[in-house]
This record gives sequence, C-alpha cells and structure tokens, in this order.
Amino acid sequence: DLCRKTGCKTYIVHTSAAQSLEHIRKGKAEGLPLYCETCPQYLLLDETAYYQPLPDSLKYVISPPLRSKDDQEALWLAIQDGTVDTISTDHCPFNTLGQKDLGINDFTKIPNGAGGVEHRLKLLFTYGVLTGKINLQQFVALISTNAARIFGLYPRKGEIAVGSDADLVIWDPISISEISVKTNAQTCDEDIFERTKIKGSAWKVMIKGDFYDN
Repeated sequence: DLCRKTGCKTYIVHTSAAQSLEHIRKGKAEGLPLYCETCPQYLLLDETAYYQPLPDSLKYVISPPLRSKDDQEALWLAIQDGTVDTISTDHCPFNTLGQKDLGINDFTKIPNGAGGVEHRLKLLFTYGVLTGKINLQQFVALISTNAARIFGLYPRKGEIAVGSDADLVIWDPISISEISVKTNAQTCDEDIFERTKIKGSAWKVMIKGDFYDN
C-alpha cells in the first residue's frame, strides 16, 4: 500500500514466505515500482533446523526465521518468474559462544542473524544453476545486473561494455569445496551451511581494471 500511495521505489528484503510473494507479484503486475530480494538461507534451509537440540539450533535464529519447504519451493518459482530480483545475504556473523548462547535462558537476548556473504555466489551457482533451477543469465542478473539497475548504478555497474567500470569476477565452474568454519574468511565459530558441498568459485576478482587477491 505504501508503494501504491507514494509511487516510490520499494525494495522488500529477506523475503521468505509464499504469502509475501503473492502480494509482491500482484503489485508488480499493477506496474508498481516494487522490487524483491531473498537470501540463500531461505532457498536452501528450512524450519526443521530449529528441531535440533541446543546449542546446535541457535545458529539458525535469524530474522525472518527459516520457513517451510513449501515456502522454499515458492521462492525458487518466484526467482524463475522474475518476482524475486536479487539474492543477497543479510550477513550478520554472530558467534554461538558469548553471543547466540545468551538466548538459551532468555530468548529475548539472542542476536538475530548469520554469516554468509562469502558463500552467496557459490551457493546460488551450485544449487541454482547446476540443478537447472536457473540459467547463467539469471544467475548474473540476480547477483549483479538487477541490483545495479534498481539502485541507479547501471550501466556503469552490472554490465560488461565499453565505458562501464571494469569490475569483474572470473568464475571457475569446476572447483569443488566444502563450507567449513575452519576455512571461512569470516571468523564465526559456527556456520549455518557447515559441511555443504560446493561446486564453483571466484578465480579472479578485478576492480576498475586491477586484479585483487581472492
């Protein structure tokens, strides 16, 4: 309603529920300047993670929470039909020890969120592209081009063209790895994607024409 009344661009983040997607889809069909984002945790994890005993379940306390497998499937369909525009992470790298465990005796004290920014591209490539849920063009749009368009940075960003910034990721589609707190760049003591098998990774990163260490 706010978007409809004001006509302002509205960016809905961390979409996780099928019911929310229906409202967003309806608004887009009306021509409203409405944009939708979701995160890998809502595409790959579900509410059964909360059935684990303490303290294992603490790391999954995020906002909004993990939903059902039906909601998960609805998100993939919304990505395929263009309802979801971008994939980000809501990166909040809390430790279990000394942070998340504050909620064991008083849930109001638990910090909400999980780390994940370094896994975003690899997870979407492995479980989106390689499973056939999305193609490479959709992959690039979800992680780069759409965001550049939404936030007024296109075509300086989000495009490989003469005059655009030479910000590039050269992707290795065959590298194989496994997510682990032992090898993460982030320093959390837990990872919600621990032991997840991954295929593909950034081989080289270029920023404005200069290569940087990965």
